Amino acid sequence: MSYELIRNSQKYVSNTQINGLSTFLANSFAALSQQNGPITELNFRGFELRCKQWRKLTTIYIGKNQITSPTGENQLITIDAVFGSHNPFKEEWGTSVGTSVCQLFNNEYFWDLFAGKIVREATNGLFAISDYGISNFIKDLSEAIVNNGVENFNIYSIAEKKYKGRVYFTVLYNVPEFIEKIINVGNIPIVEVIPNPNYNPPVIKTNSRTLTTPLTFVFYEDLNRWKSFEGFYPEMYGTLGSQLFSFQNGGLWIHDSDNVSANNFYGVQQPTLLTFCTNPKERVVKNPMSMEIHSNQPWYCANTGDITIAAGSNSILPQLSRLKPNKFVKKKNLFFAAFDRNINTPNLPPGKNAIVDGDVLYYNEMLVTLNNLTGNPTDISKVIVEAQPNKY
Repeated sequence: MSYELIRNSQKYVSNTQINGLSTFLANSFAALSQQNGPITELNFRGFELRCKQWRKLTTIYIGKNQITSPTGENQLITIDAVFGSHNPFKEEWGTSVGTSVCQLFNNEYFWDLFAGKIVREATNGLFAISDYGISNFIKDLSEAIVNNGVENFNIYSIAEKKYKGRVYFTVLYNVPEFIEKIINVGNIPIVEVIPNPNYNPPVIKTNSRTLTTPLTFVFYEDLNRWKSFEGFYPEMYGTLGSQLFSFQNGGLWIHDSDNVSANNFYGVQQPTLLTFCTNPKERVVKNPMSMEIHSNQPWYCANTGDITIAAGSNSILPQLSRLKPNKFVKKKNLFFAAFDRNINTPNLPPGKNAIVDGDVLYYNEMLVTLNNLTGNPTDISKVIVEAQPNKY
């Protein structure tokens, strides 16, 4: 059997002339099974060296062996050797991407592309936190990354101690969309920019939207759930104390700054999006009548498809609609709008406007995406969609 080896150097003692870091002992090493893939990341926790391979996490005691007492208790004893007892986890989870590993409090997080899971290593074991609501999304995204070539992606993670702990994962597709080609025109070399035939970013379909790279999504540790996608896609992360930083085009940016508006990333103002599904009495076909948004800031469904009803037994084509800003009326602490009609209505007579003259919307369940473009801090307490049984 072949092994992945970890060797140790001689000792280094600070403030002395003892420095053996350049000398390694041939007979002092730890061997891990090569069938679990290369070693991608090492870190210390207490007496343990934590070793990640592509498909396995193993802890190795440093200067200690673990023994079992006659009463069945595990105990540590000091040994002369550097590497002591090996304790591989039972789960076949590891990571091939060392930059996907980060630490928050006493936990560690990493992305196993081959298992299609994002994993949290806690003091009480390994947990696939991607199973907490985004299992299919992470599985499909992992499969797309592996099939397109892991080397064609940059994957980063960072843990932020603010807000009771958040863990960010960013995926960038690093294949350029266009490449330069040198052609000769009359023996004069000219650089021509052409589409890159190898450019093929992955497309991932979820229940509410179709996504492609770049992507940033966030795990909220205190809530034990994934809550949002973010509008920033850095080239690298960093932290100093509890402050989060990121790099974009070689520039260093500070996050959560009070000097810019909300959702402004790298000098670009991004919208805030909130997507929800409404399906009261899901077996009853309904007509949506109006929507109330209880918020201190205006929200819109400004784009065609922000209101979507999937094709199914009730319709051959998907129904699409929108509600632009001028459709909403402010009433005290809420914004009110009546629903428009189906923009995707087929066979409209010439001169008719589908948003006004198209079919009345009808649904069992309906997806609604709200947009907030103000950049102001926003509170939204509830959204009420009024509907009536289908009369058309």
